[in-house]
Amino acid sequence: MAKKPKKLSREAILAEAKQLFSSKGYRGTTLADLTSVFDVSRPSIYYYFKSKVELLSELHEQGFDAASYRFDEVFQSDMPTREKFRKILELHATNLANDTDLIKILFMDIDEMPEKLAREIIQRRKKHTERIIEIYKTGVEEGVFKDIDPKMAVHLLMGACNWLTMWYSPKKSVKPEEIVDSLLEILSDGYQK
Repeated sequence: MAKKPKKLSREAILAEAKQLFSSKGYRGTTLADLTSVFDVSRPSIYYYFKSKVELLSELHEQGFDAASYRFDEVFQSDMPTREKFRKILELHATNLANDTDLIKILFMDIDEMPEKLAREIIQRRKKHTERIIEIYKTGVEEGVFKDIDPKMAVHLLMGACNWLTMWYSPKKSVKPEEIVDSLLEILSDGYQK
C-alpha cells in the first residue's frame, strides 16, 4: 500500500526541508525531493517558498533567533561571570543536542550555501562569538578564568560543543542534559582526577 502524502503547510515544508538538508546536504536536496514527500507540484511549494535558498534562510533564521533569545537573557543577566560563561556553554551544547539536524546543516553546508546567505550566517556567528569572548576576558580580569588568549579559549570550548552535531543522536538513550553535564564537566574541570 502506498504511503499517504503529508499535509502541505509552511511548517511541514520547513520540517521536511530540514530533514532532507541534513541527510542529503543542501546542494544534494532538490525541490523534487520535497514535492515527492507531499505528492504535489513545484508551484505548490513555490506558493510558500520562492526557492530552496529561501527555505535554508528561513531555517537559519528560526534556529538562530530561538538561540539568540535565550543567550541574550544570559548576556544581560547580572549572574557572576563564571556562572554566566558556564550557562552560555550549557545553552550552546543543549541547542546543538536538541536540534542536530538543523545545526548540522548550518555548520556543514556553509561552503555550499549561496554567498550572500553564507556571509550573513558567518557575520551573525562572529558577533555572537565576540560577545562570548568578552565574557571570557572579564573572567580573566576577575581572576576566575585561566589567563590564556580569550579568542583561542572560546573557539576551543565552542568547537568541542559543536562536534556534538557529528556524533550525537537524540534517538540514542542518552538524554541531551546528560551529554551537556558530561561535556561541561570535562570542559571546565578537565579529564584527569
